[in-house]
Amino acid sequence: MSERFKLEVQGWSHWLVRSRMYREDDGSYLIDQENYIKHILNRYCSKDTLWGLPPMKKTPAPLDYVFSKLNRPKTDEERMEIKNRFKGLSMASAVSSLLYAALNTRPDILWITNKLAKSCTDPGLKDFEALLHVFGYLRCFPDYALKFDANVSESPVHQICQKYKIETSNIIGFSDTSWQDCPDTGRSTSGFKVFVQGGLVDAQSTMPIPVVFSSAEAEYMGACNLGAMVCHLRDLEYEFEMLGAEDYDVDGSTTSTPSVLLIDNQATVRMSKNYKVTGKNRHIARRWHFVRRAVKDKLFNLKWIAGTDQLADDCTKIQEASKSKPHFDRTLIKIPEKVKGFRSTTVGNR
Repeated sequence: MSERFKLEVQGWSHWLVRSRMYREDDGSYLIDQENYIKHILNRYCSKDTLWGLPPMKKTPAPLDYVFSKLNRPKTDEERMEIKNRFKGLSMASAVSSLLYAALNTRPDILWITNKLAKSCTDPGLKDFEALLHVFGYLRCFPDYALKFDANVSESPVHQICQKYKIETSNIIGFSDTSWQDCPDTGRSTSGFKVFVQGGLVDAQSTMPIPVVFSSAEAEYMGACNLGAMVCHLRDLEYEFEMLGAEDYDVDGSTTSTPSVLLIDNQATVRMSKNYKVTGKNRHIARRWHFVRRAVKDKLFNLKWIAGTDQLADDCTKIQEASKSKPHFDRTLIKIPEKVKGFRSTTVGNR
């Protein structure tokens, strides 16, 4: 770049839009939003607010929280109670602030944040209580980061692949679905996480429109969403590596090693490989069979893993801490003290 532009190299980047980047001695990178999370906690949960400082929580949401239209205020008395208890607390503003963290470095709050986003126009008591629960959870776990390993074999994602004797790839995706968990529509929540260099680069928690007839169909639909994102990332990766090279090929990403998609449903894995139409799968919409074609074209392969190693599990449901914490610990790491000390000397270089 210096041959074309006049520039000055000032060293490694430290800050980018409220995200701190720290480069380890071995070349690994940590990316976190500790400062930003403390900022929103101070903004929405200071001691001066009517609702006060929420108690610390071990889970991102209450275990009994279910998003539903039934949560909406039903009486004038209930609306008055909400107004008196949470005066000055904007659900839309708070959720927007949480989404910025959830979509960047804190996928552990993605599920509950997306559910609360649906309640912004008319939140009920259960929704506000769930919001304060999220803040209490962030109070308990404010200082966690994503890690991109210099030695990829040391990352938890690759260790999971080794456990099941699965050949790894540059891009590894996890997909999970909760079948018909919406009490209002019967739709299913799908979620995925995509890792590159052992670190999370994309996560999603969404509720596709179709109402599916089985858990296998729900998982297959979730795998389709993950597969589409992986194909996009494969193309992006190829552009970074090959754009401008003499042997650049528009379809070049299809020649690389298939990416790995990890699913905890055996039927989904089998449907991705078996073109036979049966009474149990003939109703599945053709667009979801994008998965089959991509497997045939060697863009990615679906591999089965146990639910205990399904890192996308927390994108589809809320569980007690004993079940969700193992996924949390393999997606995020606690920020070392040396990184926190690093803040004071580099905060001016944002």
